[in-house]
Amino acid sequence: MLEGQPSLYLLTDSKQNVLSLPPLINADGCKLTENSTDIFIDCTSVDEKKGEMALNMVVCMLAEYCSKPFSIEPVRVLYEAEGREKITPNLNTREMAVNMETVRRICGVSELTAAAAAQQLQRLMLAAKPNPQKGDSELIVSIPPTRTGFTETLTFALCSKEENSTAINKPLHAPDAKPSPFNPIEHQWSALPVLLSNAKTRELTETRTQLLSGLLRSLATNVGRREMPIRLFEIGDIVVRDERTVTGSRNLLYCCAAFADEHGSGLEEVHGLLDAALEAMGLIGDYVVAERQAAAAAAAAAAAARKDGQRQLLDSIQGRAVYSLKPTQYATFLPGRQVQVVVRRKAAKEEKTEKREETETETKKETEKETEKETKKETDTFVIGQMGTLHVDCLRAFGLSVPVSVVELTLEPFLQWLEETDLIFA
Repeated sequence: MLEGQPSLYLLTDSKQNVLSLPPLINADGCKLTENSTDIFIDCTSVDEKKGEMALNMVVCMLAEYCSKPFSIEPVRVLYEAEGREKITPNLNTREMAVNMETVRRICGVSELTAAAAAQQLQRLMLAAKPNPQKGDSELIVSIPPTRTGFTETLTFALCSKEENSTAINKPLHAPDAKPSPFNPIEHQWSALPVLLSNAKTRELTETRTQLLSGLLRSLATNVGRREMPIRLFEIGDIVVRDERTVTGSRNLLYCCAAFADEHGSGLEEVHGLLDAALEAMGLIGDYVVAERQAAAAAAAAAAAARKDGQRQLLDSIQGRAVYSLKPTQYATFLPGRQVQVVVRRKAAKEEKTEKREETETETKKETEKETEKETKKETDTFVIGQMGTLHVDCLRAFGLSVPVSVVELTLEPFLQWLEETDLIFA
């Protein structure tokens, strides 16, 4: 586990007693027994921010059961190598300023006031109030230390080979199989997992190569216990084998959403989510482009007075990267109810200009340009996700008896395009 590490990390107390040697072992002095009255919580993480989040969650959860409820003793942590110190846990609330105009636009409630929004946030256990200096135009929200973002499903970075492959009708890979080179910003459907050499249980033997199985596990737990339909999502890393890296593996940021309902598959629900999410991140579907161009043409033909509406429709598709939905034949999904999301890094207005120029050339040159365009198109497109209604066999493998539709996307390309992407929720 420590192969290739430049140094070891040792946790000691003020009396130089060893508390932990992560990630190998914890000291006997911190062991809990039936007679324990004090609990010392140590948390180590490769990411300090995420370590703080995990520590705050555990501390606040256990503090309720103290002899004096919610009494927590802080600890002064000395980082010898860095020459700094820190008092933990930090249970201060965070304040966030929210622009009410943005809230109204996203919610679609034009009459929403800051006071009314604060009242609704109280129902979510978030203290909020209008900004005294800015009145109804801004809301101040106090975020407790246990809130770290949207409510998601639990993250399971490890899984079994059955959940990673067999249960979702993906082929099993031999342990000694060699990974093929791949594009890190493209959605990986058949990537090889990282196998654990010292797995303790059959349920945790390898890293997940998709988020789908974790969502299905959560759905199986919630179906029958909460009102339908159920909408779940997760944003997190998958880990795949990649011999081009120093570690032989690569972390990729993915997101996945699932919709389950006893009255229908809900494919239109995840399709709508896909369209809204991608358009918010600067992409637009080729079918949306066609619809808006047709609507703009109809507006122009109807009356000259509607030119403003025509201009708005055309402006909404200019300068955006275009994505398409292409049919696939994966055994994970029902036939005819599955597509992959293919992105072409080219704006709609550029395509229109190219097409107009091509019609003005001679037949021979036109053929040559078309060939060149097709060649470029193959290298200028890549798959960023998969969407569809799950096959009955997959549902049975997780003990589900209701239809489920899912969409899974890689977020890696958007991390590279952030400067070009206008995230309205950023």
